[in-house]
Amino acid sequence: FGIKDAQSAARIGAIADAVVVGSAIVQRIADNQQDVKQMQKSIVDLLSDMRKALDGERLKKATA
Repeated sequence: FGIKDAQSAARIGAIADAVVVGSAIVQRIADNQQDVKQMQKSIVDLLSDMRKALDGERLKKATA
């Protein structure tokens, strides 16, 4: 369970076909149990940052 942020997702995404992020999402749920809106924002922000990082890695591969 080392995929916890955009940087780790990008590192793994550079050498793998997929990135599994379940533990990072579960952690954000646990951290924000009392505030559903903050929980949702935290998860959306995490996944958005990861998507951008993974897309950046894909672009690097395509132009290499």
